[in-house]
Amino acid sequence: MNWLAILCAGAAYWILGALWYSKLFSKPWVQAIDQHGIKLQPGGMAMKLIVTFIANLIAAIVLGRLFHQLGVIDVLRGIKIGAAVGVGFSATALTMNYVWQSPPPKLWAIDTGFHIVGCILMGAILSAWP
Repeated sequence: MNWLAILCAGAAYWILGALWYSKLFSKPWVQAIDQHGIKLQPGGMAMKLIVTFIANLIAAIVLGRLFHQLGVIDVLRGIKIGAAVGVGFSATALTMNYVWQSPPPKLWAIDTGFHIVGCILMGAILSAWP
């Protein structure tokens, strides 16, 4: 496995999250969580960022291992597998939680879209850099 590619894929997923929730969808995301009654706790930002980075890195390690086992070196195949993982695991897991929590559909779409795009991004990086 290419550990540098895994580190870059995890970092790219993490950076995507920063852009996704601060620049691309900040206002609708905050409106949706407010509408659902979720209160973001101030402080502890460093720990939140570290934990998120570790989680993104674990996702990249697992996807990298999958690609290693499958011998994925074609970028299009990597993107397709990334999309399948994003939809098949991330989107379904979020959907199960959101069905019970009943947040606004906009919140589900923003959060689920982030993870699908993140998995596609990791798939592209990991397959382009075997």
